[in-house]
Amino acid sequence: FLLSQYPLIEEYLNEQSEEGYHFVRHVGKKYYFVHGEPKPYYYSINYFKEEPSADEWRKWENEGWKLIAKAPAKKKNEAGWFIFRNLQNEGEYKKEIDNEEEKYRFFRKYANSCRSTMFLIFICMACCIVTAFLQYEFQGYLWGLIVCGVLFLIAFIAFCEYGRMLRSAKKRARLLQARLRIKEKQLNALQGSYFDTSESEFQLESDWDTLEKQDQKKPMKRRKKEEEDD
Repeated sequence: FLLSQYPLIEEYLNEQSEEGYHFVRHVGKKYYFVHGEPKPYYYSINYFKEEPSADEWRKWENEGWKLIAKAPAKKKNEAGWFIFRNLQNEGEYKKEIDNEEEKYRFFRKYANSCRSTMFLIFICMACCIVTAFLQYEFQGYLWGLIVCGVLFLIAFIAFCEYGRMLRSAKKRARLLQARLRIKEKQLNALQGSYFDTSESEFQLESDWDTLEKQDQKKPMKRRKKEEEDD
């Protein structure tokens, strides 16, 4: 799995738990499981720039989440990737950890990093082509041409792999951005459906006094009218 394919990883871990193989840790691209009774576990993979606060940990624990594994970020000052597990009881919906904004920021940076790496690899490929051409024009050593060819092939494979990672990261970032926009629209619509209750207490008291004065004026007008009639 690519890093941006974390939903596929979550689905894979869910399926393994249903078969009785429960995830415990991973090293690189290797995933380790412990065999036990099949359980309806489901997993959530999240990225945090900063270590979650104590309040967040308590909230997740109350919701049934348990931290299973943690992968450090490339930057030492960032918290990294956290893999949580929860148990889906009968009649319950799957819970979610709100982490899309941080993952969106991560994949934007990740895509830029892949793009920069591809540029460096492209320069290496160009150097290999130029060196091979000079070796050929000036009747250089055969081993020089072979070395340039091998280095170019290695660089080309790496270039293609980073291109695949870049496309996947950009796609994931666009999907996360779309979901964030939908959430923002839903929140704005929800807030707009409420009545405006932002009027201050002073304004409310003033309005009440005005109504009382109007009610007091009505009987006085009636009395004056009766006196005039008499």
